[in-house]
Amino acid sequence: MAEIPHVQTPVTNYARSRGWRARRMQYIGRHACPDSWFFMDGRVIVVEFKDLGEEPEIHQKREIRRLRESGLAVHVIDNVEDGCALFD
Repeated sequence: MAEIPHVQTPVTNYARSRGWRARRMQYIGRHACPDSWFFMDGRVIVVEFKDLGEEPEIHQKREIRRLRESGLAVHVIDNVEDGCALFD
């Protein structure tokens, strides 16, 4: 699990300030789990954090596609502004 604290930390703090529960996630025995999952009032937002301009790796793209096909809202976020906008 890569650390992108200059994006992940302020976005997570903002989401929590808006009433969302935040969890860092990691699969057991699998790769490509998106970094953070946010929960509020039966809604789930899944976020893969990246450095500015960076794209998910191939295996991450596959997992993001699978989760979206299952009906989850999955976002790839590479900056604080876009991340915070998810929780407005």
